[in-house]
Amino acid sequence: MAPRIVLASVLLATSKVALAATLPSESGPSLQWDAPAGCPPRGLLAHVGELVGLGREGLAAKLLRIGAVVRQRPDGNWQAQLAIETIAGSGERRFEGEDCRSLLDGTALIVALAIDPTINVPGPTLPARTGPAGTAPAQSGAEAPRPRYLVRPLVGAGLGILPEVGLAYGLAAGAAWRRVRIEIEGTSQPSQETTNASGHGGRIHLLLDSAGQMCVHPVQIGRIEPAACLGASLAWLRSTGLKILQPETHDSLAVALFAGAALGLRLRDWLWLRVEGALGVSVRRPRFEIGGNEEVYRVQSLTGRVAGGVEFRL
Repeated sequence: MAPRIVLASVLLATSKVALAATLPSESGPSLQWDAPAGCPPRGLLAHVGELVGLGREGLAAKLLRIGAVVRQRPDGNWQAQLAIETIAGSGERRFEGEDCRSLLDGTALIVALAIDPTINVPGPTLPARTGPAGTAPAQSGAEAPRPRYLVRPLVGAGLGILPEVGLAYGLAAGAAWRRVRIEIEGTSQPSQETTNASGHGGRIHLLLDSAGQMCVHPVQIGRIEPAACLGASLAWLRSTGLKILQPETHDSLAVALFAGAALGLRLRDWLWLRVEGALGVSVRRPRFEIGGNEEVYRVQSLTGRVAGGVEFRL
């Protein structure tokens, strides 16, 4: 994910500054956070303290009050109206973020600049901004973007690895940045039986189909996030002979390269519905035989899968 602090919005935000001789409160800063239930101010004051290099007591000596009204717009972005009061003065700011976490990071930055306009601001190089005391903050280089970690139970269908289309179930996990995600998936399918023209057969079991993929989602349309994906899969297959004397069991690996597409629907900042589909080309096709030369089954040249699940983004 790209840097969560919406710096351009922070710097172009409207501002009203009024100096006042206000004394700090011994009980610490007052935080009034009016926001939807899915966007609590978790860790906000601690983040402000980190940015300005102050502990709880030092922060309480300089910051008096933060008031925030936070709302989510119909296009999915978030908007905050801030009222900040420090011992040096008071001011208001308005800005937007793509999600709640971006809004919290932006709020922490704005409050930190109100306390100490000379701090080194994390993120891209910034134009100068005048603070309550008339000083400008220092500029710094870009900071590496922080990913959001994701986990998603999966249920769907697979074809081409086993003889028939079958139920698939498993789990996906990975990391997502602003426009790119990398994830691994593991799925399994119930065993299937197949018979050749001679009446000999086998039971094929897909023990584990593990896949790694990278997805790019260049745009987000409201709450919808489309993506294109590329990846590779490694399937662990086990076969057992049927309707023959002295059946044997063998394991083998199938390998495929695949491309696909996905759609995500945002329910909350941390909760999504995601569906995906992919078509693969087998680069290693195990051949299951009886007697060393009688084929019972072989993995198909083309494979495919569709799956969906509830995704948690942490």
